[in-house]
Amino acid sequence: MLHNSQIKFFNKRIGFTLESIIDDYNNPHLKSWINSVSGKSKGFAGEIFEWIITGEQGDNKAKPDFNGYEIKTISFDELGEKAIEKMSLTAVSYSTIEDEVFETSHVLDKSKIFIIKLTKNKNTLKRKFLGFGFIDLNLYTNQVKDEYNYYRSLVCEGKAELFNSSAKILGKNQILHIRTAGTTKYKRYTTKTGKEYTSKPYNFTLDYKVITRLIKEI
Repeated sequence: MLHNSQIKFFNKRIGFTLESIIDDYNNPHLKSWINSVSGKSKGFAGEIFEWIITGEQGDNKAKPDFNGYEIKTISFDELGEKAIEKMSLTAVSYSTIEDEVFETSHVLDKSKIFIIKLTKNKNTLKRKFLGFGFIDLNLYTNQVKDEYNYYRSLVCEGKAELFNSSAKILGKNQILHIRTAGTTKYKRYTTKTGKEYTSKPYNFTLDYKVITRLIKEI
């Protein structure tokens, strides 16, 4: 997954700030780009690590970031043992979900996830690097499919107001969750059978407890 030289580079920098790792990597193009970015985005740390790992600036193409894996930065506790942040997989699309089955949905478009564990800090460059891990959702396809179908059935029945990220019907080992997508504004939708309902926008996500449970250390 990583070259030996990369493993050595990062292993020596466990507990280092992202700012320090950037200085050690010493790539003038990366530093110039960082200085040019206005308003550090939520994905800023991920973009920096993608550049350091792949050797080039990332893009927005619909393909895995690195060796078949999607790169994600996730906040962990100071020991790097527990995730304290959820991970978005894809939006719940009310306009298309009724015409889709699990196999044609976008839930597992990027099912192999390379996770960079960082401490939480409002200043992205002050976040500390705690190591790597990965999650391969292909190992849990049948379960995720059943959970997706549960959520899809609610939409098809016009019952999206019953969305609950901790839905007990899915069991205590539930993998696929839903979370509101950045806004609490309700919109009106109509099912293919003509039933009207209102719902907030949601994303399919992996909850922080799910990440902690499924992650494999590198």
